[in-house]
Amino acid sequence: SFTTNSSGQILLQDLTSGDYTIEEKRAPDGYRFESNSRVAKVEAGKTAKITIENEPLGGLLLKKMNSVTKEPLSDVIFKVTRVDGTVVGTSNGEYRTDERGFIMIPDLEPGGYVVQEVKAKPGFLLDDTPKHIEIKDHRTYSLEFFNQPKGGLVVVKKRQHYGRAFEGRRIQDNDLDRRSCGQQRGRNFLERHL
Repeated sequence: SFTTNSSGQILLQDLTSGDYTIEEKRAPDGYRFESNSRVAKVEAGKTAKITIENEPLGGLLLKKMNSVTKEPLSDVIFKVTRVDGTVVGTSNGEYRTDERGFIMIPDLEPGGYVVQEVKAKPGFLLDDTPKHIEIKDHRTYSLEFFNQPKGGLVVVKKRQHYGRAFEGRRIQDNDLDRRSCGQQRGRNFLERHL
């Protein structure tokens, strides 16, 4: 086993004539591992030269933001896979946004990737629409994702003729017809059931 010097070379001297198989054991950080072996034919009095090129790996930066305020969202979980379904990384392809709303995935081999949100931050709607991206070279690519904040509902119960609010009237979530609460039918539903 030999390690390249600062010039990226290994020089082996005093070898007997014959064929030598060269295999890379580990690529430099940020570069694709070259799994194909090479055969060097060494002849007496000559120096054989073998070149192994490592392709730079790319990176992927995911940014997650509030769709209204554009502020970053932490604790959002994404799943990242290759287009063939192979998961990326060591956590079954799942990554969590940091306090800045970022996920940085370095050292990705060239090819197609699919990124999909699997868990939204509490108080926000899940957007599980997958996004596809092609990593072509050593650049860092970025994808932006936005979550819509969940809405709320305020119900005010008033006396019909006096316009004053009723105090102490309780309404439970299951009392409301969610499909129609903003429509005329929903208002009638609320009026009949309050």
